[in-house]
Amino acid sequence: MDLNDLFMSCKKGDVNRVKQLVEQKEVELNVRDRWDSTPLYYACLCGHTNVVRYLLKSGARCEANTFDGERCVYGSLTPEIRNILVKDYV
Repeated sequence: MDLNDLFMSCKKGDVNRVKQLVEQKEVELNVRDRWDSTPLYYACLCGHTNVVRYLLKSGARCEANTFDGERCVYGSLTPEIRNILVKDYV
């Protein structure tokens, strides 16, 4: 499993590559990098709504009152992503 591939795909907004990695069970959705960041966090931070939606539907964690949940909400590049997180997940 190439974690760098997952993280880079989330940062770039390559939803097709993210889907491929997830569907082939090549990645753990809630894995952390050396900065303690998750793929969902990077998708939120970089403003890739389609990747955010896909990760959430696939089981990425974003719970209310947790470090990860708050980090994703406050790090979201766009209000649309923030609203998705707050409305449906946090």
